[in-house]
Order: sequence, then C-alpha cells, then structure tokens
Amino acid sequence: MNLRGRSRNLNKAALESRLLSLENSLTKERNTLLSLEQSLAKERKARKAQQHTQHKLKVGLAGVIVCFVLSLPIMFSLTSKADSSTGTVLPVSKGGTGASELSAGNVVVANGTNALSTRAIDTNTCGSSGLSSLITSAAVNACAGTKQNSLNRSVQTNLGSTSSVTDTGGNITPGVTGTLGIGNGGTGINAANRYALGNQVRNASAAEDQAGWTQIGNILIQWGSVSITPVANTWTTTNVTFAKQFTSQPSVVASHTTGSSTNMAVASAGSPTNTGFTAGVYRVNTTSTNVRWIAIGFCSTTYN
Repeated sequence: MNLRGRSRNLNKAALESRLLSLENSLTKERNTLLSLEQSLAKERKARKAQQHTQHKLKVGLAGVIVCFVLSLPIMFSLTSKADSSTGTVLPVSKGGTGASELSAGNVVVANGTNALSTRAIDTNTCGSSGLSSLITSAAVNACAGTKQNSLNRSVQTNLGSTSSVTDTGGNITPGVTGTLGIGNGGTGINAANRYALGNQVRNASAAEDQAGWTQIGNILIQWGSVSITPVANTWTTTNVTFAKQFTSQPSVVASHTTGSSTNMAVASAGSPTNTGFTAGVYRVNTTSTNVRWIAIGFCSTTYN
C-alpha cells in the first residue's frame, strides 16, 4: 500500500508540473496575440488619419478652385474698367505703357507716371542730331577717333622767346619767362647774377667779391678779407667772425695781398671754430696788410 500511494503521489506531481508548463505557454501566446492586436489597432488608426487628411486636402483644393472661378468675373471687370479709363490704352499707373503705338526700331524710355516714349538710335555722334537721339558705342568710338585726328598737332617751347600764344587749334610755340630755380632743376640765375651754387645765389657786386657765402647741400663756403696793421717783426692778430655759423670746425686758409716777398709778409688763419678764427700777419715793417681768407665746412642748417 505504501508503494502504491507513493507512486500515485509522483504521478500527480508530474501532471501538475505538466499543467503549469502548459498554462505558461498559453499565457505567452495570449500576450503575443494581444501585442498583434495593438499593432493592428495603431495601423488602422494611422490609415484612418491619413484618409481624413487626404479628404481635407481635396475639399480645400476644391474650395480654392471654386473661389478662383468665382473671382474671374471680378478680375475681368477690373481689367475692362482700367482699359476703359483711357479708352483702349492701359495707363502706366495701372501697369500699362500709356501709349497706343511705339515707333519701330526705337528704344522705349520711361517718363515717370506718364506714357512711355521712344528715342531714335543715332549712328553718327559727330552729326547735327543734337541730344534728342540715343547713340551707340560704335558711333562714340568713331567720333572720338575723328576728334583725335584733329588734335594731332605739335606744342614746342621756344626758349628764345617770352611771348605767350593763343591756342587756335594749330601748332603752337609758346615762349618762357622767369628764372628756373635750383629746387626745380635749374640754376636759379639770369644775366644779372654771377654765382649759382647749391641753395644760395650770390650777386656779382664788388662787395660780395670781397666777402660772401654760399651753400651746396650741407657744405657751407664762406670767404672774406681783413686789414691788419702789424707791429714790425711781431705776429699781429685779429679775430674774424663768420657771417654764418658752421655745425663743426671748418678748414680755413688765408693769404696776404699787400706788399712783396722782400718785406717778408706772412699771413695765417689760426684757432678756427664753428663761429670764426684768428687772422695773423708777420712782416718786417708796419705796412697795413690785407688778408684774404676762405673757410669750408659742414653745416646741417640750411640758410636762406
């Protein structure tokens, strides 16, 4: 009896396990079917919404067509009124030309709110058509060439003349006047001047032959003379001041112009500075001696 009872218990447990497995399989199948039903429902809803949208588009398009058809009589009415406002010509203010006829081959020209007009195209700008016609670029080039040919004339300066000339269309030979300065490439001198060096022009007077100065760029040249009455057999000196100051110490040379070598006259220029030097004379007598000197040096200042 115990063996039979135990066998029945085992069979019962196996059946219950089998039933539980079947129930789990059925649950899975039901879930799968439920998921399929939900997907089908969503698809049916989307299709229905699409059909509804298409229906609305068809209705809207039909409404637009109906409105357009209904408005055609109004549009034609407005057009006919615009045409009838000036007879048979549509004015510019309503999008027309305002003109019933335009000349063939001419160019249309706008005129504000007035009717369009036309302008002829002229091929001869050198003619007598004036400004009433338009011209082509070819006509402009042709006329420019004609005018250029008429301007092929010579202009020559006559350096021997001071006369002015009037331009009458032919060849001209104007003269010159004035003096071309050093800053413009000339000498800055005329027949009344003697020296023309660097930036300065010195007159040919007797006084400036004895003393003066000139400047060539940054080179300053000064010259002059001084009279010294010496003590016999003794160096006798005097101070000389330059008319223009050098930037640095210049070189100075001196010589005497009074007396003969038999009197043993000697002249010198000593202790030069940028403002002057000491002139000296030595001779055996007390004859007044004229000492000529010249100084050359650097000068950064441009004197006028």
